[in-house]
Amino acid sequence: MKINHLLPSGFALLLSGILAPGAQAQEKVTFQDHVLPIFRNACNNCHDPEKKKAGLDLTTYSAMMVGSDNGSMVVAGDPAGSMLFKVVTHAAEPTMPPKRDKLAPKELDLIKAWIAGGLLDTKDGKPAVSNKPKVDLSTVAAAGKPNGPSAIPTGLPAEPVVRTSRAGAVESLASSPWAPVIAVGGQKQIILYHSKSLEILGVLPFEEGVPNVLKFSPNGNLLLAAGGVGAKLGKVVLYDVATGKRLTDVGDELDEVLAADITPDQKLVVLGGPNRLVKAYAVADGAEQYVVKKHTDWVTSIAVSPNGEYLASGDRAGNLYVWEAKTGGELYSLTGHKESITSLVFRDDSTVLMSGSGDGSIKLWNMTDGANLKTFNGHNGGVMSANFAHDGKIVSAGRDRKVRTYDSTGGSAKEFAPAFNDIALHATFDSEGQRIFAGDWTGIVRVWNVADGVAAGELSPNPPRIADRLSEAAKKLVEVEPVIAKAESELKVAQAAATQAADEHKKQLAAVDKAKADIEAAKSALADAERQMTEAVGKADKPVRDLIDLRNNVQQKANQVASAEQGVRESEQAVRAATDLKSLEAAVAQAQAQVDERTKQIRDSEAALKANANDAAAKATLAEARVSVTRRTERLTEAKKALAAGQVKAKAAKPDPAVIKKLEQAKAELNKAKADLAQAEKADGKAAAEADKLAAGRVKAGDTLAKLRTDLSAAEAQVQAKADAAKAAADKVEPAKKTVADATVGWNAARFGVAKLKAQQGATTLHEARKQLTAAEKAKTDAEQAAKDAAALIETGKANLAAFQKARAESPAKVQKLTATIPELRKKVTEVTAPFEVATRDLAEREALAIETADIVRRIGSLAQTSKENKNLVDAEGAGKKVVEQLAAEINAAKEKVNRWTEAKNKAAAELATAEKELAAERSATATAERDQAALKKAIADAQADLPKKEAAAKEAVKPIETAKAKVDQAKADYEKLLSEADKLDPAKTAQAKNG
Repeated sequence: MKINHLLPSGFALLLSGILAPGAQAQEKVTFQDHVLPIFRNACNNCHDPEKKKAGLDLTTYSAMMVGSDNGSMVVAGDPAGSMLFKVVTHAAEPTMPPKRDKLAPKELDLIKAWIAGGLLDTKDGKPAVSNKPKVDLSTVAAAGKPNGPSAIPTGLPAEPVVRTSRAGAVESLASSPWAPVIAVGGQKQIILYHSKSLEILGVLPFEEGVPNVLKFSPNGNLLLAAGGVGAKLGKVVLYDVATGKRLTDVGDELDEVLAADITPDQKLVVLGGPNRLVKAYAVADGAEQYVVKKHTDWVTSIAVSPNGEYLASGDRAGNLYVWEAKTGGELYSLTGHKESITSLVFRDDSTVLMSGSGDGSIKLWNMTDGANLKTFNGHNGGVMSANFAHDGKIVSAGRDRKVRTYDSTGGSAKEFAPAFNDIALHATFDSEGQRIFAGDWTGIVRVWNVADGVAAGELSPNPPRIADRLSEAAKKLVEVEPVIAKAESELKVAQAAATQAADEHKKQLAAVDKAKADIEAAKSALADAERQMTEAVGKADKPVRDLIDLRNNVQQKANQVASAEQGVRESEQAVRAATDLKSLEAAVAQAQAQVDERTKQIRDSEAALKANANDAAAKATLAEARVSVTRRTERLTEAKKALAAGQVKAKAAKPDPAVIKKLEQAKAELNKAKADLAQAEKADGKAAAEADKLAAGRVKAGDTLAKLRTDLSAAEAQVQAKADAAKAAADKVEPAKKTVADATVGWNAARFGVAKLKAQQGATTLHEARKQLTAAEKAKTDAEQAAKDAAALIETGKANLAAFQKARAESPAKVQKLTATIPELRKKVTEVTAPFEVATRDLAEREALAIETADIVRRIGSLAQTSKENKNLVDAEGAGKKVVEQLAAEINAAKEKVNRWTEAKNKAAAELATAEKELAAERSATATAERDQAALKKAIADAQADLPKKEAAAKEAVKPIETAKAKVDQAKADYEKLLSEADKLDPAKTAQAKNG
């Protein structure tokens, strides 16, 4: 701040003259002395405090330095980068003064010199320092994937800058060339998504308005966003992808930027828009490098080749040019498109340029010679976007609402369903070429898998706020809790039932083993009884012995029948084992349950979307469930086919016929033996009674053995039933475990989702705390600088007062000297005026004589031509020409004399005017001296009174910094804790830890 600002109107200008004797010898161009008079004459009718068109006031230095609604109008030391100089030289629109010719060259030179000289307010002022920091983002351009890890955003705030009731058009969309990062442009913001998980990685503010263009640098480390507000503001902003930091901005357009790109060495940004110009700016300092003026309509698309050699630009009229990227020199004019150029992109090898147009065509151009390699129809109604994958494949979107892919030559077109409900504006591949991301006019961004064309989810340029997402996630977590509790309860029941059935099966097996042991004991007892009976039979009569033989035969046949029945049972068991329908039925039931589960998820997601069409989580769940239900339906169909085949096989399966025949034969033989025995017993009752007596022990032992065998058969039959029951119970355990596992996955995913959102909230809080700390530190710096300026103002005021008082003391002598000098100067003017007038008249007379003489010579020449034999005429013509030449020499000498006297006259007049001006200034200063001196003293007093306040404010500004630092430390600790908790719940890391 300068003391001159505190002086009465016009006094500062006078004081500058008083305090700067000899200024003409080393004159500085200042606002007060040179620029303000230009503004008063040409600009202040519109740009004064009252009208202030476009928010710009040019009546005072301080008001001018504030700038307009579009920001700063001047950049110290950089006329080419200053919007003020651009509009007054008609290098940018709106041209100023409006609807008039440019300012005079001398006035333009003064404005240029003023900006280049540092925007001096007065001759005593200090040059302004450009407030635009220089940045060095340059890198070595290299083809292919750069070395080292790819830039992925971490720890960025995920809170939307703007959240509207419904999404607007997807104005811009870009994919990182080497990382799973997708950028989606929204109102005043850029949403960064993970291309695989589709989760939000961060939100970048775009304060300038709508980002019409998003492009990643070739190495993927920078994100370029270009746009603004129509007919008001246009800028290009560069962000660090990993940190989300806004690195710099370039361009200061008076209309929105429609097209832009950055060179691979990150030294130049090229932009274009409604002003029909293509401009290149240095990233380091924002200085303009070159301007291309060949386009005849709005510049709608710009692309820089990956090798940094070529710059392509297209306009709304269909004009397409290729330039040298570093210089803007023209290389090719590519003709063929009939309507607006909507898309330009170079292939990775920089040898092919692809252009898309509103005429519906896509063209491939050879950069070796500018020849058209291929033209193919992209979209009826117009192509809106076309992009390459790393392998040369192509994806496009158009006004027909469709998205298509092609091979590298534009063939093998493949359409992705469903089509959009409105114009498809953008389409791009992810970094691996495995997914397609496309956005439309209604704000929908769809994701497809390239391999199978299946929809994989949706993104939004207008995501819900974190609090809303967290509320929804917490609600889902609550919904999952009873599901997992029910599943765990059902698992416990199934496990208990399986354990009980297994125990019963074991008991039954033990009962069979005991029955077998009892049978062996009974067999031994039977053998003893038969031995005793044999000994007794040997002593008995023949009829008794014959009858016992018959009974033995019956027993033998009964044993054979029992053995054959065992064989039949074993054969039946083998058949059942070969056709296990129960396991097949269980597989069908399990597959059906999985299909039902996914079908329910689809219904629930559709209901959620009906309630909230922008529910990104519901959209993702719906897409996943649809894909899953298709796969699970296929598995259910296969299980049903297997069950049907098993049922057919079971129906056809029968026990071995030979075994059955053996049983039937054994039964027949047993029946015959029983009949023979009955006949013999009837014929000889006495012998039968004796035989009964002798065989009583054996019969008892045999009955016991028979009973035990019956019990064994029953026990063995029960074993199979118990085994089937145990298997059925065990089969229910695995599906129950699967249900619990699925519910646990859902539960863990829900918990992880909540934890991630809380971490995102923490990141946002930390970001805000850091912003507050930065603001507090800036406030402290500003307060300290204000105190320094106040102290300097006092010293400057004292120096100015002393200089003023000295000038006033010297003024009488100066007035006296000027008063004495002016008559002499007037006399001098009179003295040089007379010779000037004489020389002027002499010149006029000689010029008139020369004209008359030349006319006479011309007429003599004409006569000489008709009378060539007349020597007198020829001689007269020659003599006349010599006279004309002599007169020409005299005229030149007369002109030089006039010029000398003109210079002397002007010099004398200028000296007189200067003296008269200085005298008037001295007299005016003397007339206002008392008032001006009072103003100077008051300014010093005011500054002295203000200094303690400024110093106190500087001290007070320290306190908020400590508070802000504490908030940052607390927010950082909270964020790291939340991040750690989310990390522990990350399913991928949990699974990796288990596998490891």
